[in-house]
Amino acid sequence: MIKTEIRAEDVEENAPVSFELEEGGGVIITRVEGDLIAFSAKCPHAGGDFREGEIHRGRAFCPVHQWKFDLKSGRCIGDENYRIKKYGVNIVDGLIVID
Repeated sequence: MIKTEIRAEDVEENAPVSFELEEGGGVIITRVEGDLIAFSAKCPHAGGDFREGEIHRGRAFCPVHQWKFDLKSGRCIGDENYRIKKYGVNIVDGLIVID
């Protein structure tokens, strides 16, 4: 489990907040339909960084090829062979903790 310094109440709908993992790689946290979602910043298709793309209406758009991923299911829209890596989200003392 990784405890962040991100307060759950500060994460808004479709407004990404990101941080780096100690072992490398980024994680993005946002809200979709009120639910907190945490996912890898790396696109599973072309390796693009979602932090350079767009988060809109519960979808993450890869900046490399504009592939889009549904953040609730993790599935790529258009090619279900690809899924974003998602993390479990918990709130401890108001801060977000991911699995």
